[in-house]
Amino acid sequence: MDELTYGYVPNLGANVAGAVLFGLILVCQLILGNRTKERFFALLWNLAASLEFVGYVCRIVGHNRPYGAVTEYQVQQVILLMGPAYMAGGLYYQLAALVTVYGRQFGYVSPRKYIVIFAVLDCVALAVQTAGGAVAASSDSDDSANTGRWVAVGGMCFQVATLTAFVLLFAHTLHRIHKAGEVNWTSPYSQRRHRKLFKYWVPAVFVSLLFLEIRSIYRVVELANGWTSYLTRNEAYNLALDGLMIFLGLLPLTIIHPGVAYGRISIRHPGRYAEGEKDENNVDEVHLNESVYSS
Repeated sequence: MDELTYGYVPNLGANVAGAVLFGLILVCQLILGNRTKERFFALLWNLAASLEFVGYVCRIVGHNRPYGAVTEYQVQQVILLMGPAYMAGGLYYQLAALVTVYGRQFGYVSPRKYIVIFAVLDCVALAVQTAGGAVAASSDSDDSANTGRWVAVGGMCFQVATLTAFVLLFAHTLHRIHKAGEVNWTSPYSQRRHRKLFKYWVPAVFVSLLFLEIRSIYRVVELANGWTSYLTRNEAYNLALDGLMIFLGLLPLTIIHPGVAYGRISIRHPGRYAEGEKDENNVDEVHLNESVYSS
């Protein structure tokens, strides 16, 4: 009998549940993104949820074809690697939004540059991981396979380091904001802080970052132990420390959606308001439009 493609038969119930949960996240993100017009964040997290959904559909196919679903196995390996990168991009956008809402003087660089810098670092990490995986997959010897694996491990370590640096920078920026005091919070969007859900937005970002960090560290340990290690061949770890962590990471900013928490902002053009809004220095006007759905 041929070797199992995954090293195990994917659990049908667990993977159907995964597909359903990511499908629900996708639907919610599509609706919220369309209603709030927060396009950049919506694009990134819709891509993340879509890739996770397709990945779990491939795993469902793997249950029905445990010995022959090689193509589906390769597809799910690649897209489940890519999905969290788009999720990270959406989180990087939140630092840009934080600086924009409280005042650009709190940023070391412009809000847009934060996104570009961390997105480039994340792309480099993803490219290194993909290159390592390609070398390992195409190798005809154990030595070259191990070389490819360690290249992939290096790429994942770089991704963990990038994410950790972002968490520290986000926390430090938040510390600077609150140390400066409200009298120094100067921004055309400053009144967004009066929105009902705004106070839950920053905790939601940190919760998302926590789950993404756990998933990334797990991936490092998994790859470091090899393609046929106990972690790789035990589906429970993959489901709990990869799939579940990504779902729990996507959930907070689906419940506390940025487009609802702080509304539409422009990180490229300070002072540009969303359609139907007026000068936000007028508190009465802002309170009348506190819900993004009222516009």
